[in-house]
Amino acid sequence: MRKLGRFKWDWGEFNANNFSIIYGIAGSREMKGGLHFINESCHIFIPYGKLKMEYEEWQRISLVKKPTKIHFYGGNGSISADFMVEMKKFYILGYGKVGKPYLLGSARGYVEINGKRMNFDSTGFYEHHGRFE
Repeated sequence: MRKLGRFKWDWGEFNANNFSIIYGIAGSREMKGGLHFINESCHIFIPYGKLKMEYEEWQRISLVKKPTKIHFYGGNGSISADFMVEMKKFYILGYGKVGKPYLLGSARGYVEINGKRMNFDSTGFYEHHGRFE
């Protein structure tokens, strides 16, 4: 489906302190995915729908608009999250200005589990393919 250009997705991975935050949201009409919080003792998931994603800023990179700031927030039972992903730098893998952009960004915010809040400020990669309407 991706080769046909009908499949859109966003994903990113950020490691902070002793945990990782991985998000992945994909679809064309019905969105699937969400946010994974993973550390040595647990793996908790917030599904899309309970996790909100808002694009706040855009920039044209290699002929395509990409998000430079995305806000994630929401919760599912005993876990909640609120963080911003902001682009720091992009890399074009290809030739000249024609290629596939990879986005290096920072994720800043918090995850709260059972009333325990964990703030984080991390650098990682994220990708965006296609604008969600």
